[in-house]
Amino acid sequence: MKKRCRERIPLRLAATIESKDRSVNVLTRDISSVGAYFDSENNIPVGSEVELEVYLPLKELKELKGGRARMKVGGTVVRVEEGGVAVLFRGVRLLLSEKDGE
Repeated sequence: MKKRCRERIPLRLAATIESKDRSVNVLTRDISSVGAYFDSENNIPVGSEVELEVYLPLKELKELKGGRARMKVGGTVVRVEEGGVAVLFRGVRLLLSEKDGE
């Protein structure tokens, strides 16, 4: 069995995966500094370039009342299994907004 070089952390967050022909709402199963695994019944082919938005909870950030944060990242689908898809990250941006929709 191949050992991973980055620790994966079990974490359930709402996310959206966008490929050139579709947008899929998913949940993360686990995440690392270089990628994430998403629970999804929608198969996105291996090698597909995707854009991800992972929605981060803001309960602890009181100065952004009513706001939300999301991590926006490009990636490549590296594995597809029944019920899930693994994505290798390309670049990460953290976006904070004070109102939904911004």
